[in-house]
Amino acid sequence: MCKECRALLQRAAEHANPAKYSRSQRHLISKYNLSPEEYAALLKRQGGLCALCRRPERVLDCRRKGVRRLAVDHDHATRKVRGLLCHACNVMIGHADHDPALLRAAADYLDRFAT
Repeated sequence: MCKECRALLQRAAEHANPAKYSRSQRHLISKYNLSPEEYAALLKRQGGLCALCRRPERVLDCRRKGVRRLAVDHDHATRKVRGLLCHACNVMIGHADHDPALLRAAADYLDRFAT
């Protein structure tokens, strides 16, 4: 079954039984076209760690009374999910406007001053 068909079925199931899905699960489906099961599988593939820095999330979520879940990183043009990132890495990429050249320049800059 293609991803679009699976998403349609997921949305239909959500509308048929909205109490089954939490607010965060509905957010995954509506914004990223990613089911909670797909998020869990991606998290497992990454070993529960950020896809970029390979560390666990460290930022606390006051509402959940615990550590935040990893953010869904996606291409803003195609909406394709790339992976799950910790808050720090997600913000870093966002502040760089998702520009690989700028991030490479930042890495080169840091390399010039490494001891």
